Amino acid sequence: MKWSDIPKEERLQRVREFAKKGLSANQIACEFQGISRNAIIGFMHRNDIPLTRKRGDNRVEAAAANRKAAGQSAPKATPAKVLAKRETSFRKTPAPELAPLKIARKHAFNPLPGVAPMRIEDLPVMGRCRWPVNGEDGREGIFCGSATSPVAATYCHTHQHLSSH
Repeated sequence: MKWSDIPKEERLQRVREFAKKGLSANQIACEFQGISRNAIIGFMHRNDIPLTRKRGDNRVEAAAANRKAAGQSAPKATPAKVLAKRETSFRKTPAPELAPLKIARKHAFNPLPGVAPMRIEDLPVMGRCRWPVNGEDGREGIFCGSATSPVAATYCHTHQHLSSH
């Protein structure tokens, strides 16, 4: 039956029954037409209906028990050093760290001296400035490409200063 066709009191009663049976929000949403899992969660929260699972229905404990029965150990977390190396592995040659240059606003979209501009497809996800600069003919979409601060900034120091002043 469609969710919007059911009176509110009947919806409350049905959702309470499903929650008492231990159904998940996704399973409850599947019982109705035209409502999502997130809408069910919000409905239950607004009407103080606890979303609980049946006892013994803990997937993490069940997975651990299955691994133990198979003689496997728990999955190991990836070390932080490996993750840090993965995030920075896109840099082939680090760009030189430049002090913020004083640039007049009329020259704001000219490439910085000593930094080769980059096309969007060559620009890595993080670590390079995304300030748009004029191409040779003024139509090509290229970006500054200078090194950004290690805090995942969008612009290099020079363009960060230009954007905020």
